[in-house]
Amino acid sequence: MVGVLMAPPGTRLYKRLKKENRLLPGGSADNTDGSTNFIPKMGHERLVSGYKHIVGTIYSPKQYCERIKIFLKEYKPRNKRRGIISPRYIRALIRSMWVLGIKEKGRRCYWRLFVWTLLRKPKCFTLSITLAIQGFHFRKVAEKIRVPSIRDIRDLQRAESGG
Repeated sequence: MVGVLMAPPGTRLYKRLKKENRLLPGGSADNTDGSTNFIPKMGHERLVSGYKHIVGTIYSPKQYCERIKIFLKEYKPRNKRRGIISPRYIRALIRSMWVLGIKEKGRRCYWRLFVWTLLRKPKCFTLSITLAIQGFHFRKVAEKIRVPSIRDIRDLQRAESGG
């Protein structure tokens, strides 16, 4: 998943930001929540709202399914023998059909991908469904990204500077 830039300790970026007094103590190890461990020049609110826009666009059902198709057109699986489909996979398939194919607002894209894969790349069907499920997960993560208010940012900076 696309993430926000972090400045890992020991890197040139970290040293430069420290010299510029733009480092924030701590920082989340999760670079997909919109947080970062430094003060961006563009402002944190603008950074996070831009990040949220990018993530919302690239993981939208239509865009994501199109990228899956592009990938599958080029993908050449090494293993030519058919594997045994496990009951766990069948449960995941049925659940994906319910959640992504019926409940989700992007269900049309799911069914188009489903049929396209069966007709054009049947050997990649399990991979296609797996990628569709991952896209659903990415959309759920993207929905949780919160653009912080100026007050939140100032409170964070004040708390971290000890004031």
